Amino acid sequence: MICELIAAHKPRLQGEQPKINMSQRQISRITGIARQRVNEAIKQLEKEGLVHLGQGCIYLNDITALAHKLDDLDLSIRDPRTFLIQI
Repeated sequence: MICELIAAHKPRLQGEQPKINMSQRQISRITGIARQRVNEAIKQLEKEGLVHLGQGCIYLNDITALAHKLDDLDLSIRDPRTFLIQI
């Protein structure tokens, strides 16, 4: 599902690096996941080269690989991909 959404937005994303303008604290509040756990998850994604952190934002280095990773997760709390739809 997310791959189709990304494909639909890809022409808009070319030439600029997509980012999420949100802090780890905000992600924690939205998802209900402890900030420390959010930090661990983002650091793991950063280690894998999928994202990198900026001040108050997260840059998406490989949005397709990130989407595939999210497709395999149980996101029963809140699905963060709904924010990508609004990009």
